[in-house]
Amino acid sequence: MLSRINALILLLFFALSHTTFAIAEDLPYLDLGGDLFHLQPALQSNQALAQESVSLAQVMASDNWVDLNGKTTLRGAKAENWFRVNIPGNVPGNVPGNISGNALAGIKGSDRLTLEIANIMLDRVELYVLVNNQLKAQYTSGIHDPFSIRPIKHRKILFPLPALRGVSGNEDTRTVYFKTTQTGITRVPIRLWSRDSFIQYEKIETLFTGLFLGATLILGIYHLLLYFRIPKLYILAYAGSILAICCSNFLRWGYGLEYIWPNASVHTKPVLFIIMCLASAFFILFFIYFTGANRSNRYTKYYFYTACYSFVAIALAIPYAKLSALIPAIIFLTLLMQCSNIFLGHL
Repeated sequence: MLSRINALILLLFFALSHTTFAIAEDLPYLDLGGDLFHLQPALQSNQALAQESVSLAQVMASDNWVDLNGKTTLRGAKAENWFRVNIPGNVPGNVPGNISGNALAGIKGSDRLTLEIANIMLDRVELYVLVNNQLKAQYTSGIHDPFSIRPIKHRKILFPLPALRGVSGNEDTRTVYFKTTQTGITRVPIRLWSRDSFIQYEKIETLFTGLFLGATLILGIYHLLLYFRIPKLYILAYAGSILAICCSNFLRWGYGLEYIWPNASVHTKPVLFIIMCLASAFFILFFIYFTGANRSNRYTKYYFYTACYSFVAIALAIPYAKLSALIPAIIFLTLLMQCSNIFLGHL
């Protein structure tokens, strides 16, 4: 019974993924990653030694900007990073970097545009919009700030851009400076949307996201109810694993901040990693009792129990320890668990 349901779910997810990639071949946004500049650490390091934050005026006057050449991921970067990108006035069709160009074709500077930083899990983003080097708008967003203060009330990190004067907008220039606060790897994919194109694309994305979350939720609840009819521990563990996966993706895609705690400054990442660790612990229990590993060699049994307890211990330690110090242990245990399941599953 379990194998048939799993096969059906995997087939559904494969179909959804294939359809999503087919739709993604014609993305209706302009990728600004090729115009992204990063402020080199020299100025930021000097200010950090003086225990002062870098001001916008200092950032604008600095000559330490480096073209990232389309790279939007910084590894080993500092916790705070400054970026700069120029927003084009008019957006013609088939712009390099824009996959289709159709949705943004003919957009003028006076039209309503939305800037997206496509990393929902950024801790904090402070964004400044300048028109002709004059500050016109200032926004704050990110998962460490209450959802209610976002300039656009949406699970993604979105910012409205002020319109330019005139019909063409050629006489004005828009420049965006933004500072990110992030622990670990910093990813800042940056996209320019027309308002209508974003709304249409978001409807499609929400549909597929809802199908995924709905399928996992139904699967988890079904096995939870099945446990009361057939009280086998592996069924309960499987239900816990699937429900934890559903909850972790619900948070990872920004719905937790939008619907569960919109007015509170809840750190989403620790909650997310706690649920992910619990999902791994439940899955190990499911694997042990479903395959009968608990009745096999005692060293194998102790090995899996140790891995399970390790995930539970990390989940309990996350609220009190530095998350960046625990992530390597989580990654190591996850890889070890997957390799062990594959190897021992063929014995």
